[in-house]
Amino acid sequence: MVEGAAGAGLSLALACDMIVSARDARFTAAYVNAGLVPDGGLTAALTACLPPQMAASMALTGQPVGAERLHALGVIQELTEPERPSWPPWPWRTAWPQARPRRRPRSSIC
Repeated sequence: MVEGAAGAGLSLALACDMIVSARDARFTAAYVNAGLVPDGGLTAALTACLPPQMAASMALTGQPVGAERLHALGVIQELTEPERPSWPPWPWRTAWPQARPRRRPRSSIC
């Protein structure tokens, strides 16, 4: 569960397949606040996950964006209450135990 991310932490969060976040979490491209250009793949991740204007705003201003807004845009899959994290997230809780990789039968030809 992500409880907020800034800079490289945001890059890592956006690289994940699923993001579960606390409802009150804030996300920011903090590089700008230090006078740096966003790196670590953040500019590519922002433009891949967000509408172009919002990606540009985050990358150029460093203003934080709330988890609820990112959830509405489909970047965050599930929001939880900060005091009560649900892990694994409820839709996948029953599917994950059955989704284990199966052993492939050994072939006599290697």
